[in-house]
Amino acid sequence: MAGADAATRPVFGLLVAWIAISAFNYGFGISELNPLQRVLSCSPIDPKAAAAAGIKLPPCVPMSDSEFGLITAFFTLGGFLGSLFISPVSSRLRWGRRAGVLLSAVLNACGAALLSVAAAQSTMSAARFLQGLGAGIGVVVVPLYLNEISPPTLQGSIGVLNQLGIVIGIMVAQALGALPSVTGPQAKATAWRMVPLVSCASSLFQLLLGGVLPLCGIRAISESPVWLEENEGRRTQPGGASAQSDAEEAGGSQAAHNVRKRLWGQRALLDFDQARRDHGETAAAGGDSEQEQEGLLASAEGGSASTRPRRRGQDLTRQLSFFEIWSDKDTQRGLALVVFTQLAQQLSGINAVLYFSTGILKKVLPASAELVGLGITVINALMTFPPIYLIDERRFGRRKLLLSSAGTMSAFALLLGVSINGSWRTMSAVAIVGFVAAFSVGLGPVPFLILPELVPTKAVSAASSAGLSINWIANFAVGSLFLPIRSALANLDGGQGGSVFWIFAVVNATSAVVISRRYRYEARSA
Repeated sequence: MAGADAATRPVFGLLVAWIAISAFNYGFGISELNPLQRVLSCSPIDPKAAAAAGIKLPPCVPMSDSEFGLITAFFTLGGFLGSLFISPVSSRLRWGRRAGVLLSAVLNACGAALLSVAAAQSTMSAARFLQGLGAGIGVVVVPLYLNEISPPTLQGSIGVLNQLGIVIGIMVAQALGALPSVTGPQAKATAWRMVPLVSCASSLFQLLLGGVLPLCGIRAISESPVWLEENEGRRTQPGGASAQSDAEEAGGSQAAHNVRKRLWGQRALLDFDQARRDHGETAAAGGDSEQEQEGLLASAEGGSASTRPRRRGQDLTRQLSFFEIWSDKDTQRGLALVVFTQLAQQLSGINAVLYFSTGILKKVLPASAELVGLGITVINALMTFPPIYLIDERRFGRRKLLLSSAGTMSAFALLLGVSINGSWRTMSAVAIVGFVAAFSVGLGPVPFLILPELVPTKAVSAASSAGLSINWIANFAVGSLFLPIRSALANLDGGQGGSVFWIFAVVNATSAVVISRRYRYEARSA
């Protein structure tokens, strides 16, 4: 298979890994404060004693649980604003995907560095807000970038790496916070400050490879060939012409051809060009003819929309704005599914488990809740690998993954509620692990992957911003309302806390029904 040739090319692998670091930083930002709460907020530390020992930075920042929650929420606020504004800003300034990743890295590096030296709640809030801005930009750009640099036969598998990067970031942050040298009784008072620097270092690596080396004449990171085609003759980016690789200086369609050849190899490029000719498209002139633009999933006989090259036409050069996509008839149906799948992901209850797993299981598993919490992040990461193989429509496909994920999460949520209320220890642990595993194979990776497939090319950037802004809002809603709702339902379960998961059981069952009825292949014009 020609696509496999691209997967083994070092230059392609390097670019994929470089992009996925932004997804890693997003996941790291989600989880980095959770295991640090006790030491960060002065719970086990006497600040006066630490100060007397001559520590220059305060060992911790005194705060209540509600204040800690507010600082955590600033990450979500920054993420929402980053996702909302990256599309109009990048369109106005004609930034490519690479510039978006670099901007995400700058913001994350600054935020993580500031967090590591923060001495007050206000500084921590500002640091988390900067990290959130970077994550919000990254969560929009990364799925698009991965989709656009991949050969059609690999787009599904490569797209799953976005979710894999996120869950690895969550797992690494959780594992670092659980180290005895960081949060143990014998740990140095300021050891927790080293944790954010891991994320800072990864962003600095991105900036070195994608920003500094090009200034020195070393071209390691390529721009998206799709973006180059859509912005033919418009090469203005932050950093000027020096930010352009040799392959891109030809401009437009020829530059895209050169980038694909460099990333994929000659064989995959020939297959791609042949597929374009088969669909009435060429790299240089795609017309605004009556050719189909497949936006959702493929029919049984047609293959996946992601395995077919999207056509480029002169009418697609001007991208739709955030406000225009809501009234554009070609976009509305796909946009509705973008919004729904992003909502389904967050309202599934996954972040309630990732944020509060220790508290959820504390009454049922008082001695091992922390261990189960770490195990959840490991399962979350491991179960992201099967979709890399299964996402292909010739195997299992996107729709079936979404359906099985939502349906299984509904069953495990119901079981989790019953087992927590009944104080069934083993069943509670099995149910919460199964809940996370079911999310990881479908509702975790697929909504990000299909986002660029659901709408015409002219609406991809704006629809990404819209969908992911809604994702952040739902994320914030679940994170902030979960504990109050659990307390409000305490009368139903004697204070055990399991009844709240019955809500997630209903939500996930509803998602499965909607997906089964609405998620269909459609041919549409751009």
